[in-house]
Amino acid sequence: MKKFDEIGGNFWVTGGNEFEKECNDDLVKISQFKHVEYVSSGRDGIRLIIQQHHFNKKIVLLPVFTCESIIKPFIDEKFQLFFYDINQDLTINIIDFEQKLNIHKPSFIFLQSYFGFNTNSNVEQVISNYKLNNACLIANDLTHSWLSDHKEIESDFYVISLRKWLEIADGGLVLSNHKINNNGIANDVRVAILGNFNEASLLKSSFVAHANEDLKQKYRALFYQNEDLYDSSEGVYKMNEESLIRFKHYNWSETVNRRRNNYQNILNNLLHKDIMPIFPQLPANVAPLYFPFYTKTRTALQKKFAENRIYAPIIWPLSTVVEKTTNSNYIYESILCLPIDQRYDLRDMERIIKTIKSL
Repeated sequence: MKKFDEIGGNFWVTGGNEFEKECNDDLVKISQFKHVEYVSSGRDGIRLIIQQHHFNKKIVLLPVFTCESIIKPFIDEKFQLFFYDINQDLTINIIDFEQKLNIHKPSFIFLQSYFGFNTNSNVEQVISNYKLNNACLIANDLTHSWLSDHKEIESDFYVISLRKWLEIADGGLVLSNHKINNNGIANDVRVAILGNFNEASLLKSSFVAHANEDLKQKYRALFYQNEDLYDSSEGVYKMNEESLIRFKHYNWSETVNRRRNNYQNILNNLLHKDIMPIFPQLPANVAPLYFPFYTKTRTALQKKFAENRIYAPIIWPLSTVVEKTTNSNYIYESILCLPIDQRYDLRDMERIIKTIKSL
C-alpha cells in the first residue's frame, strides 16, 4: 500500500510491472529499419552516428530548443555549432532554417521532434533540396516521437533515448537502413549506472511504502550520481542486458493508451487562464511524452504543484552555447510539463486537475 503518492520524478523498478508481458518485436519505428544498435544512452547514439562519417568540415545545424546531452557529443567531437529557430508551437521556423542552411552549409543536420507530435514535417522539401547539392549527413532524434505513428523525414540515421519512457537504468537506439559500423562501441556496459539505478529503485519503493524522507534524499542522490556519470563519459557503451530485456518485454500498446488517456483527460478539463497547452489537440497517431504548456507564472505554479506532490519538470534548461532568439527565450522561460506517463491513471490526473482549479 502506498503512503506517499507522488506524481512525476524518476522512473524506478518496482517489485512487479503490470506492463511486462510478451516480447514485443513489432514496434513500428524499430522493425522498419534494417540495422539497429542498442547503446547505453541517446548521447552515446549520437557519438556512434558521428563515427559513421568522415567530415571534411565539422559543421552541425541543431535546433535552438534542445538539451545539453544532445549538444555535448558535437562539442566533444569539435564541431562548429549553429542553431535553427523553433516557433512557439514547436514547429521549425522554416525561413530561418533555410537561411542557416544557405549561410553555414552544414555537413550535419540534426532534427528533433517534440513531445510525440509531428513538428518537423514543414522542412522536408527544404532538406531534400539542400542534399541535392551538398554532402550532408541527416540524423533525426526520435526520442519524443518513436511511439507515435506519423511519417518521419527521411534521414540517414535515427537515435532514441529510452530512459524517458520506462524504468530502465540505461538505453538508447541507433536505427538506419544503412549499415552501422559498430566498431566504436565498447565491449562492456556501464556497471556503476546499473548498480546505482537498482539501489535507488529499492530505496524509492521503500519510500513510497513508508514515506521516510531520509530514503528520499538517498535515492535522489543516486539518480543524480547517474546523471553525472553520463555527463562525464565520452565513450559509446552497450545497453546493459537487464535494461534490454525489460525494454523488449514492455507492453508498449498499453503504455500508449495510458499516456493518451491521461493527456486527453487533462486537456478536457483544463480551465485556467495561465496554462496554455502547446498542443491543444491530440491527434490519433500521437503517443505523448508529457503534457507541455506555457505559463507566465512558472516558478509559483511549479511550487504549487510540488506542494501537492506533483513534480512538473522544465524541459529543458537553456544551454550557454545555444543562440538566443525571441522564440527560444519565450520557450525556455515559459514552458512547463505535467507527467502523464503509464505509472498514472485517471485518478492521478484528477489530482492534477484539482490542483489547477485551486490556483
